[in-house]
Amino acid sequence: MRIVCTTDTHWNHAQMVEYCGRPTDFEERVYNGLLSFCQSGDVLIHFGDICIGNDEDVHRKYIQTLPYRHRWLVRGNHDKKSDSWYMDHGWTWVGSLMRSKYFGQRVMLSHKPQPWHSEEEWDLNIHGHFHNAFGPEPEAHPEVTKYFIRDEAQLVDRVIQGQSRHVLLALEYTGYQPVLLRTLVERGVASRQLWGENKLVEVIS
Repeated sequence: MRIVCTTDTHWNHAQMVEYCGRPTDFEERVYNGLLSFCQSGDVLIHFGDICIGNDEDVHRKYIQTLPYRHRWLVRGNHDKKSDSWYMDHGWTWVGSLMRSKYFGQRVMLSHKPQPWHSEEEWDLNIHGHFHNAFGPEPEAHPEVTKYFIRDEAQLVDRVIQGQSRHVLLALEYTGYQPVLLRTLVERGVASRQLWGENKLVEVIS
């Protein structure tokens, strides 16, 4: 069994083309990526922000047709339905945070980065929410005007507190493909070993 991760799919949100420079067919790219990546017995974890409105149709078209053994949702700020609604529409687990030990690390999974206070809490926080807030540089892509609309101060503050314990998953950096949880954990561990306390955030690419 593999654990497959995605985040911020933002189906039914055409403004993502303008906000984050996504291609006009990003919805199908995300869905097809999830389909082609899936192997028998895989579990899918979504780090939140499934869609913006039109929830019934989105779940019928995209979520309920994904052949994953289990689908776990870590709620994002746009996921407004009740837990029971999501459970009735294709998800097998719903929560705001998920914490467990994966691949030798104590891992916190969340939509937004979580503040870190002590060594006793967790080793890595893998999260979404910020998309491509740190690039590419706007001058290199003049057709995109809102690359830096995210609350970067909040991210930087929490990452500094966490001393390089945060791993950002952004579909804009993965070609709209899912990523194995093992890959995210290994990349986070490698980043801490390489950069120590000087690395603010590890962006998966």
